[in-house]
Order: sequence, then structure tokens, then C-alpha cells
Amino acid sequence: MKSILFLWLFMLIGFPLCAQHTWDLPNELHTALQLMEAEVLPPIDGGYKSFRPPENFTQNCHWAVRSRKDGLEIRYLLAPYNREHPINDHPGLAAHRLAMHIGSNTENAVMTARDLTDNEREVLYNADWGKVYILSPKADFSTYTYCKLVVLYREDSGLAYIFNLFDEPSQNIDNKLYTFRFRNADY
Repeated sequence: MKSILFLWLFMLIGFPLCAQHTWDLPNELHTALQLMEAEVLPPIDGGYKSFRPPENFTQNCHWAVRSRKDGLEIRYLLAPYNREHPINDHPGLAAHRLAMHIGSNTENAVMTARDLTDNEREVLYNADWGKVYILSPKADFSTYTYCKLVVLYREDSGLAYIFNLFDEPSQNIDNKLYTFRFRNADY
């Protein structure tokens, strides 16, 4: 009897937590993901809700999710590979250019950058190149204090920019960095 009650309780509470959340992706983002052979993997815990980021003068994005509970907003901007744009062959230059563009220009603004580890790049993101920037965003782009920008590149697929916006750094935010990946070639 206890095992039946436990099983019923698990199905009632646990099963919805294990279920895959279906996100309503904008057509532009869906098309870019198909061209890039990639997928977005927003967090399924923390009460994340999708929304269209507001238009701004600094940098518009395709799509975003946010959680008041986690104090985190994640925005996605995808740039599928295009032979007509030579910047696509220089992901480091494109990444640094965008980081400088969205970063605050105030006198005491600081920006840090690091390359992704081989494990992060190959296993978690399935990318050929990647970098993480931490910066204070321009007020027009976001009212959050910090932006952890993850930039990913895969040859012949393109560049993905994932903006993690927050006010208070935490391990929980670091655990939510892996919300995008290029699919394996045999996927």
C-alpha cells in the first residue's frame, strides 16, 4: 500500500518536473536554429517564462526567458553563417566587437573575458570556439547590473550569443549557462 501511495505521489509531483517544457519560439529564431543545426535549452526549473526582449538602440535579440525567482534573464541572438559577411570567419573579432558594443562606457566599467575550456566547448556546447565575457551592460540594453555573455561558434553554422543578465552573482546563475548547443553531426 505504501509503495502504491509513493508511486502515485511521485507521478503527481515528480513527473511534471521531468517532462520537457515546450517553448513557443519565434519564427525568426526557429529558422536560425535550423540553419545553424542548433537548439536552445532554457531552464525548466525556476519558473522561467519566455518573452520578446524590448526593442532598444544598443542590440536587439531574437528571444528571451526570465525568472523572478532566480533573478536571471537569458537572451538569445543568433547569427547563422553567411559567406557574404567576412566577420563570420573571425568569431573572436565578432565576439569582442559585440561585447564592446553592449558594454557600459562609464568611467569605472570593467570587462573580463576567458576562453571556454575544452570540456565546455566540446562536450557542453558542441562548438569549435567559445568565449565568456562578464561586463556591465549599457542601460539601454538592460537595467540589470551584470551580463555574462557566452559566445559560441561552429564552422559553417555561425555564431550564437547568449546574454545572461542578473544583479547578484550566484552559483545558481552559473549553473544556468548551458542553455544552447550545436547539435552533433549525427543528430
